Amino acid sequence: MMIRTRLRFLGTVIGAVIMVSTAAAQATRAPATQAPTSGRVAGRVVDAGTSKPLPSARVVVIGIVGAVETDLDGRFRTGPVSAGLHSIRVALIGYRPAVVDSVKVQDGQTTVVTVAISAAAVQLQELNVTADAPTKTSNSAGLLAVQQAAPAVTDGISAETISKSPDSDAGQAMVRVTGLSVVDNKVVMRGLAERYSSSLLNGVEIASPEPDRKFVPLDAFSANLLESIVASKTATPDKPGDFAGGTVDIQTKEFPENLVLNVGVSQGYNSRSTFERFARGTRTFKDRLGFDGQHRGIVPDPTHPERFAESLRNVWTPKPAVASPNTGLDLSVGGRKDFGRDALGFVFSINYGAEREFNPDRLNGEGAGPIVFRDNFDRVDWSGIANLAYRIGAGHKIGFKNFYSRGTEELFRIGIGADAGDGPNLNYQARFLQRFISQSQLTGDHYLPGLFKSRFNWKASYGQAGRNDLDNRQLRYFDAGSGYALNPRQPSYRYNNSLSDKSYSGQLDWSIPFSLTSAQGGELKFGGSWRKKD
Repeated sequence: MMIRTRLRFLGTVIGAVIMVSTAAAQATRAPATQAPTSGRVAGRVVDAGTSKPLPSARVVVIGIVGAVETDLDGRFRTGPVSAGLHSIRVALIGYRPAVVDSVKVQDGQTTVVTVAISAAAVQLQELNVTADAPTKTSNSAGLLAVQQAAPAVTDGISAETISKSPDSDAGQAMVRVTGLSVVDNKVVMRGLAERYSSSLLNGVEIASPEPDRKFVPLDAFSANLLESIVASKTATPDKPGDFAGGTVDIQTKEFPENLVLNVGVSQGYNSRSTFERFARGTRTFKDRLGFDGQHRGIVPDPTHPERFAESLRNVWTPKPAVASPNTGLDLSVGGRKDFGRDALGFVFSINYGAEREFNPDRLNGEGAGPIVFRDNFDRVDWSGIANLAYRIGAGHKIGFKNFYSRGTEELFRIGIGADAGDGPNLNYQARFLQRFISQSQLTGDHYLPGLFKSRFNWKASYGQAGRNDLDNRQLRYFDAGSGYALNPRQPSYRYNNSLSDKSYSGQLDWSIPFSLTSAQGGELKFGGSWRKKD
């Protein structure tokens, strides 16, 4: 039986408290006149047929002097406008102008809209239409249009759909994509083993601490900071060369239009573990943060073998401790700051989880006879992302994106039963497993209207992953008639192993749009990628 209670304290609650406090302070001052309230309108302009972003489109708030142009991603952000209902007009040469009515602007908030405009072969006169089906990858309709226009089989979930669901992280949102499953926080595509599924973060492969599979902690990505999750089920030349079962690309937001502030606390109760007494070794504060605080590793010293043997951690039967409830904490912040035509976007998130698991009667029927295990697990996982993006004018964008994850698992196990025909056996096992992943990306995106209206993208990344199996040990005893003794026919052991995976990659892409007909456009894409792994 598993009962979980999740308490979410969203940024809206904090904002409401601040607004109430501000209103109370203003009421005490009792001003004679109140300044007019204002907000902003932001969003994206895309092609209605292909869902591609349209740069250099003019966006006007009807009734207000001045216009703004969309940047290389088709995004725009107006200056301050009065609170209330407004109409937005979008125009671009070669496209039919569009008008979006009843755009509600609230005081101190940025209203996000997306406008889809259709190509026009010959524009004879101005035609105002209402855009009622906005399309972009963060919108469900836009994501469907991208899938229809894609040269390969793709599927995904948009930020709009994620915002309407109770999902709190990428792992929960990913199961809503057709053909994807998440098992033990790992991606499984179309039923294939997880080693055949690749995970990309903003288009760059993430290093894995596992030697025979690709491991990505999906709960590290807060749902409110996701732009989209797109699964590619067919290989294309711009994907990594080891494409097998499929690729999942997790795209995070770069310029959140409004301040995002989420604080979450969760606790879990397990009827077999929580508040029960289970074996736990000596721990320090570093252990609770996912680091080895007890120096469990083996450092051989051939010059002083006796001193080396005495230095080994001698904890085989740890003292019992009461298992506290599973705990989870998460904090995410995102927003933007404008500097004239330039803009700085930021996204920060951190997640922490600690859980205990006690299984007193796990049965293993393999071998000469059944063995009953008493398993005691203590797990700690935490992760964080820190992304910065800077847009220079309307045509250039540079990003610096970072991801880190760390987790540990400590096991104490006692096994009682037959083993290889030796009669009753008693086995002691201890293990401390440590994993970590880190990745940094430097990206650039440049729109070149003077060069065939082409677009130039580049990425450089460095990733590192590690796995340390520290102080893995086992002692085997057998019933000698007068009591248990060390089994000479079954080895007892103590060992360490470690894995270090370093990944370097670079990618260049040059895209040139073209059109054979007035209704449907195409794109020529040239580029190359390089990757080195140690």
